[in-house]
Amino acid sequence: MKPNRTIAALVCAVLVLPVTTFGQAERTEADSSNENVIVASTKSKAELRRELWRAEKDFYSIYNDLNEEKMYDVRCTKDAPTGSVIKVQTCRPKFIDKALREGKISNSTSVESDPEISRQIATFREKLDTFLMENTNLRSAATALNQARAQLDAKNQAESRN
Repeated sequence: MKPNRTIAALVCAVLVLPVTTFGQAERTEADSSNENVIVASTKSKAELRRELWRAEKDFYSIYNDLNEEKMYDVRCTKDAPTGSVIKVQTCRPKFIDKALREGKISNSTSVESDPEISRQIATFREKLDTFLMENTNLRSAATALNQARAQLDAKNQAESRN
């Protein structure tokens, strides 16, 4: 059973928010005066999308190495949503995949509607936050992931203005 974009978006929000929040919280007074400017890349959207996918895989690979509870490991897959030929990479913890297979959550329900899933999401976020605080390699990968996402977003925005 393949989840639709709603489930994918909810899962993505669960996984990305801790990374984005951490990256913003880590700014110091010295670099707060320097605003980061994202310049639209000369690379194609396909190239930027591939770089984002690699950055996601790198980030979650480091996370998975640090994580000892396999149900909280994150797996990334590429699938074309129904009605599309453009593949989308979805990264989600194994407990979400299991809940989808078992029918605890479906395309029409919120990921956090099940109390057990809500608890697992909270535990996942705590693990991720702890690993980000303690591991410089994971922080570097988070920075690379956020930069790759920002470059693709900037490219999308620049193209939508034209």
